[in-house]
Amino acid sequence: MADGHGGARTGAGRPKGAQSSRSRFQIARAKKEEHLAELRRLEVERRKRELIPRAAVVTTWQGVFMVVRNRLLALPSKIAGEAAMLPAPEVAAIVAREVRQALTELANSDGLPPEEQQAA
Repeated sequence: MADGHGGARTGAGRPKGAQSSRSRFQIARAKKEEHLAELRRLEVERRKRELIPRAAVVTTWQGVFMVVRNRLLALPSKIAGEAAMLPAPEVAAIVAREVRQALTELANSDGLPPEEQQAA
């Protein structure tokens, strides 16, 4: 071909910047290896108990917050009997004590699912 177009030379007919099938394969293979390495890293973390399934953490924290919520909602009826004829400062002290107990219960929870607490 006298005009320099076409022919059997390397890259003929391919737009500039196009990757060969070999280089696309090498890129895909490298990505696969990266993903496999990440999966191995996550598995090691799971075995070391550094990684906990998301669903287990969510369920555990929902339970913790439910307990605290119920304790806080129970405060009025719990305090009413104790504080019926007391002056306001004593009622405030009772409320503060009960709120502190509920918050301490929340603070003492580590957020780990029960099966993880035993292993820790």
